[in-house]
Amino acid sequence: MTTVNAPCSVQLDDAALAYCFADLDFAKQHPAHVSAFLGEVPLAQQVEFATAHHIRSTR
Repeated sequence: MTTVNAPCSVQLDDAALAYCFADLDFAKQHPAHVSAFLGEVPLAQQVEFATAHHIRSTR
């Protein structure tokens, strides 16, 4: 979460970040967090996060 929160004044916890992937309107309120997660966190850690928070692929 340090990497995700670093560029932002508002700090999200892991549950709030996970909610960004479930609610587009909420994600739009936190674009820097989502961008940092997808752009700076290694893919393996993204997959671990998704698994831990029951985020499933829509593919």
